Amino acid sequence: MTETTLERLAMSGLALLVVAVLVVAAALIGMGNYAMDDAYIVEHSVKGILAGAETRFIGSTPWQGVTSPLYVGALWLLALILPIDIAHWLMGGLSAFALVLGWYVLSRRSVGPVVAVVVAVVALFSGMTIYQIGNGLETAMAMAALTWILVAFDRRKPPIWGYGLLGSLLFIRPELAAVQGLIALFVLAKRPSGWQAGLVVAVGTLAVMGASLFAVSGGVVANTVSAKTYFFAEGCQPAAARAYLAAGGVAGFLGTVGAFGFGFALVVASRLRSIAAGFIFVFLLAYFFRFPGALWHNEFRYLYLLLPFAVLGWSSALAHQNATFRRVTAVIGLMAVTHVVMTAGTRLSAYVDEARTVSKENLSASLWVAQNVAPDDVVMVHDAGLISLHGRQPLVDLVGLKSPSSAKVHHDMTYAQCRRVPQAISEIAGRAGAGYMIVTRDWNRIFRLTEALEATGWTVERADGERGDTLYQVYRIDQPASE
Repeated sequence: MTETTLERLAMSGLALLVVAVLVVAAALIGMGNYAMDDAYIVEHSVKGILAGAETRFIGSTPWQGVTSPLYVGALWLLALILPIDIAHWLMGGLSAFALVLGWYVLSRRSVGPVVAVVVAVVALFSGMTIYQIGNGLETAMAMAALTWILVAFDRRKPPIWGYGLLGSLLFIRPELAAVQGLIALFVLAKRPSGWQAGLVVAVGTLAVMGASLFAVSGGVVANTVSAKTYFFAEGCQPAAARAYLAAGGVAGFLGTVGAFGFGFALVVASRLRSIAAGFIFVFLLAYFFRFPGALWHNEFRYLYLLLPFAVLGWSSALAHQNATFRRVTAVIGLMAVTHVVMTAGTRLSAYVDEARTVSKENLSASLWVAQNVAPDDVVMVHDAGLISLHGRQPLVDLVGLKSPSSAKVHHDMTYAQCRRVPQAISEIAGRAGAGYMIVTRDWNRIFRLTEALEATGWTVERADGERGDTLYQVYRIDQPASE
């Protein structure tokens, strides 16, 4: 069999595998269902852009709460020709395909097609990777963008499309701005052929996208991390507490990916090791200072952005000129393959179960509100996605992703005092004139949301008691009588 034939078989097999995973996931979970409520915020934003105005959240805009303008913009274009749930699924599928293909191409630059396929497949099934690329958010697109940046700049003459992609990174995920800076320094230091024209393309792309986004939204950098930072109030904690949270998140992430995580150490064998080390350091340091607990959230969602560096590490180490180093890497690689074989089924089952449960219970609560709450009654929420797609009731997001007024309250009260402040929840509900609140059991237990309202004089009672002990619960809330 010729190498060209083997190459074609490898790429065809990878493509079929990705399609199979997407189809099976859609069949098991249901088209348009996601394990994370934030996925539906994306759909709500697109619907608002199509309508030309915010449709549900008080004092908000369609672009408020958008972490990835490029992801939302691409979904908006697809939604012009397809039903939004199909467009959303297709957007995720295209991002996943670009990611896995990028992993193969990145590995193929160093190793043969069979080994490159193995690296890509192990990466795909390590830990909760499939959960992350199927979460309905920009995670797969961001991982794919980083992967293709590594492909583009791991060569003597980076292609012009690599510079264009470089200029767009900020609008895919804000954290990738650090990659933009590091790659720019790398180019200035190495000065590869055509670097002047390349940097012009990168800066031009950045400027055009930034100006376009500012024209339609009034801003350039997403507000979502700031809103969460103020609500969770972890960046103001003592350094030891922040270090404990951050280290625990990193350890948990490495525990889920198992032996494949050795790829982060093996990246020293790559010529891009300075960029990898620099970005990982800046990335972790930023979360340490501002929002260390985020590294735990949603099955370590933010940390999975770093996974392309592990792929780079594996492919570089397996092609290392030192034979002993290659043999040791191969042994560890067998451990990674074994870990995936032993854990993939359990991880996939957990993902399917969570997606089914969250989407079903979230929809049930949303439909109950749509059918049982008066159209002009304000509803306060912390999961601001699916509820926004059903009913007509005005909404206020108590975290602040979709309601900037809430983020300001948490900045002035919760973050300023570096603790949970019952008056903050009361202030948000009171300003909006909220008469109902939807909370999950876990959030109510952790953040004591109903207790916060009761402690500040509100009357709180379960409104949808007939639904039982559900994940999402609806409460009737009445303000204390003014003195």
